[in-house]
Amino acid sequence: MLTKLRKSRYFFHFLGGLCAILVIVVLRSWVLIPAQVGGHSMMPNIKPEESLLCTPLHSLKRFDIVIFEDSSKHTYIKRVIGLPGETIDYKNNQLYVNGQLVKESYAKNIVETADFRMDEVTKAKRIPKDHYFVLGDNRSLSYDSRMFGFVSKENIIGRVILRIKPFKFL
Repeated sequence: MLTKLRKSRYFFHFLGGLCAILVIVVLRSWVLIPAQVGGHSMMPNIKPEESLLCTPLHSLKRFDIVIFEDSSKHTYIKRVIGLPGETIDYKNNQLYVNGQLVKESYAKNIVETADFRMDEVTKAKRIPKDHYFVLGDNRSLSYDSRMFGFVSKENIIGRVILRIKPFKFL
């Protein structure tokens, strides 16, 4: 009788461990996606070697931080500046969306952004449907929409929600 109890206890421990592994795999694959920052384009707000968690894309707002892939499968982390249907301009280090000044609250320590008009750098009058205009916070070093154009929603892996190392909600 005692051996049956031990066997059933081991079975339940095994089953519990198996369920835990399954939950971790599901969370990591579809709910929380880990990412490691490799470059300097988001400094000073996000530094190289920091670990982040992102969640699969549902909807995006201006200034969300996203992780996406380009056509050659290179992964980038940038900030959403422009949403579908909008126009983006920078004049005198200030953001204008559809001709209206928009304050960038996260931008206290950001190096100046050189003046540009979205239509000059992308050859488009408005951001296309299901596309976004993204910039790195370290604008002088960032390879972003000013160079490669808009980011398609289908190329976005997820929206950053948490900094793991050092710990901080974004």
